[in-house]
Amino acid sequence: MNLPAIKFILGAMVPFGMAFGAFCMLIIVAVGGIAGESLGPIWKINLVDLSIPASDFATLTGISASSASAITRSSLGLSEEYNFYLWNYGAKNNGDTDYSDSGFDYVDDIKLDPITVNGVASPLPQFLKDAKSGFRDNIRFGEYIFLAAIFNVAMVVAFGVLACFGIKLGILIVLGISCITAAMLIAFAVLITMAGSNVTGDLEPFKAYGAKIENGISDVAISWLAAVHMIVACLILGLPLLGIGRMNPAIKQAPRDTGFDEENPRGSSHSMINIRNK
Repeated sequence: MNLPAIKFILGAMVPFGMAFGAFCMLIIVAVGGIAGESLGPIWKINLVDLSIPASDFATLTGISASSASAITRSSLGLSEEYNFYLWNYGAKNNGDTDYSDSGFDYVDDIKLDPITVNGVASPLPQFLKDAKSGFRDNIRFGEYIFLAAIFNVAMVVAFGVLACFGIKLGILIVLGISCITAAMLIAFAVLITMAGSNVTGDLEPFKAYGAKIENGISDVAISWLAAVHMIVACLILGLPLLGIGRMNPAIKQAPRDTGFDEENPRGSSHSMINIRNK
């Protein structure tokens, strides 16, 4: 077993392996909700303990409730808990979760207006309309960027696969697409982080009345980890251009580049991947 050769090949494939890791993480985020509750949501709200005095409810929402009792989730016709994912949401009651149809811009299909209090319909307060609109924008643009990012990540992984068969692309092409992909992943992570944090802030007053509102941890963390993977891949590919480290042999460095072996000008064209003989 030629251990130096194996180490050499693995070293060349590190940035593409990082890209593959980012690709897998994006898949994990994408199947959240579709695959059930095994993966965490982007944002969730629990209304089991919600109880708002009628007078306070009128102050919060501008809706007068003709009831001497407190306003609860049952009064509003709401489920116990809602979990929001990238492509759908789930409503939980008595331990069972019903998921909405998965699709692009699914938040727009959620109908909140009018709001019903003890069977009486009233227009949805403007601040709740704004909260939904902001959440929808973050999720919708996140979906756009997600689709573009996962395509670009797949391209970077494909560059590594091609290099294994001796087909090498230029450094500017590989590095350029990798950097664009990293920027997309950062934007995606920012958007889904904002989606949860902004709506949590909008509904903050209801926490005092028993509503439990929180950002999901797993999806947001995985999205940021995917972005970090691509940033590291870009650094590995790009730093040698600044004289830091060694050029990646899986990438065409110059028109006269003939192989992975810098010490052997003739290279080796008959193997699946050109390696250095020790």
